[in-house]
Amino acid sequence: MHQLSLKENGKQLCGTNILSLPRETRDLIYTYCLTSTSPIVVWSGQINYTPVQTEPPLPASDDELDSFWAAPKFITERAERIIDFHTMASSKRNIARGLLRCHPVISGEAAAIFYRMNTFSFVGYHSWYPINSWLQVIGSQNRGYLTCLEIEMHAPMHVKQKSDGARVDAPINCPWTRYEIVSQRHPRLYLPKEGPIEGIVENINPAIECFFKILGSEGLNLKVTLLTHAWFPGSQPRREEERVCPESSWFGMDLPILIEIFRRLYTMNGGGRPRIDVLWKASLLARLYAKKKREIEAPGWQIVMEHERVEDFKTVRLENYPEINYPMPHMVDITMIREGIGGEYVVAEGPYPYSDLGR
Repeated sequence: MHQLSLKENGKQLCGTNILSLPRETRDLIYTYCLTSTSPIVVWSGQINYTPVQTEPPLPASDDELDSFWAAPKFITERAERIIDFHTMASSKRNIARGLLRCHPVISGEAAAIFYRMNTFSFVGYHSWYPINSWLQVIGSQNRGYLTCLEIEMHAPMHVKQKSDGARVDAPINCPWTRYEIVSQRHPRLYLPKEGPIEGIVENINPAIECFFKILGSEGLNLKVTLLTHAWFPGSQPRREEERVCPESSWFGMDLPILIEIFRRLYTMNGGGRPRIDVLWKASLLARLYAKKKREIEAPGWQIVMEHERVEDFKTVRLENYPEINYPMPHMVDITMIREGIGGEYVVAEGPYPYSDLGR
């Protein structure tokens, strides 16, 4: 550890280091060096799709040539996850991370400030596995310091449910929804006694349950914000006959209900309540929100915050389309919670009602 060499009236004063300072002063130093006003992006990435043409088998004889050329050629897409290292590095540019890897006393004190006073963000199609990996890597003590996580949330992948309740891969004409391994229905969701069973349903990634298990009941109160953008769970599905895959914009309530169950099962603290609060955020056009507010609240959502803003498209308009005068749309950012689940086992939501379209 470097010492500070100080002089007063030409006399050499005793050397000092950061550990000789009062703890309150050291915490001020850690706060200045290790906190960010914007979220620290732990993981950012997207799924890149490459078109792949699927053709029928080559003809074995000239007699089969006509049927070969008449057979349909399917265009599918191969998914590849691309990690955005630039965004991740930029968010940490002004963080003095060396304090987390120096003297054991300093690094321990600094870690408490770093993990407690920052918001950690996960952006893009992460499928939850990078989140769980990071939580494991930072260790149980640092997990307990966390107070704020932001996770970009996408509608679950869609799979096909058979008449016996078994789930298989979705039809081939929905390639953009296929980015996870097919999981069977969660044990805490049981099939409805009435209504259809077969059809398109949501695939609940088991890594989400692991997320709450890893965080557990020990630690500070933690706020987990799930950013859904324009998609919010529980919206009424629409019959969109013109779309090839009409269920691609459907986001049901199975996942929010399970998350509430996981929160109560795995994160209850000594005070008898979960130490983790889960907030869902969505953004809608103000005129659309005015019409849909009751529809949003119908599945049990409680809207706890509304914030109106004007979307700034000025940069896009000037750089890309200077001849077009785009209006600045009024948006509403809403924050919702879903509580009040009656038990630990619930009835699963039925299949998407219009999943026969485009088949």
